[in-house]
Amino acid sequence: MANQKPTSIVRTDQWTLNPTASQQVLSSQTVEVYRRVCRHLMGILLTHWPSLGALSSQKRVLAVEKLIHQTAKNPNPKYRQCDQTFYKFPSYYRRAAIVFAAGQVSSYMTRYREWQSGTRQRRDAKPTVLNPNSGCYLTLYKGQCYKLQGYDPIEIKVFNGTDWVWTTIGISSLRERHTVDSNKLLSPGLIFNEQKRTCHLSFAPLNDLFLLPTRYTLDDEIGYFTRSEFPPRCDSLPRWSELLYFFGKLHSDRTVAV
Repeated sequence: MANQKPTSIVRTDQWTLNPTASQQVLSSQTVEVYRRVCRHLMGILLTHWPSLGALSSQKRVLAVEKLIHQTAKNPNPKYRQCDQTFYKFPSYYRRAAIVFAAGQVSSYMTRYREWQSGTRQRRDAKPTVLNPNSGCYLTLYKGQCYKLQGYDPIEIKVFNGTDWVWTTIGISSLRERHTVDSNKLLSPGLIFNEQKRTCHLSFAPLNDLFLLPTRYTLDDEIGYFTRSEFPPRCDSLPRWSELLYFFGKLHSDRTVAV
């Protein structure tokens, strides 16, 4: 079996934020309008999936933007009500929403085709449905969606009900992986808990991740996993819960390439 590149499992840090009461409202409104955009986009992506499904992620984003966003070079988008409904919606949030919505539609189409082909747990199983009410959260891109000055406050672009504005929120606690010189922060997610009215950032240091080995083999007689071609930079193994996810995908020959 041909070897493939190792799969990265990124560990995330939770940075707890300390928003004021008004900032909690802003965070809640921002997450809600972002989810509305995602629901709206899922319908558009599903409608045009025959032509969009085969595109790369980058080309798909551009194609969907051409359908929904009016510009000087694209004066008459097919779904111009998107710009009217979600006025001044930031471009980076829009692209993140397109990527998320495309992932949901792609998953739905895969499961639906499996159902059509007869791959079902029961013969009378009903077809899968697309759930547009996914509990997604915003991905924040540096400079466009958030600004970090040191590691105390953070500026985040939020929706105040009529416009998109910057608000500065304090950081009450964070871990220390970001202080490692070889690490670089990836784009965080803004997580807002509606019930507890709390919010935090989910940060991922670029180099602080797990690299799964190229191959894992299960020795049936002895009952343990052996690994080969493990990347030399990896100095710690993934958690067993993460490994078992991939072990569950073992091929019939009891070997999986990841």
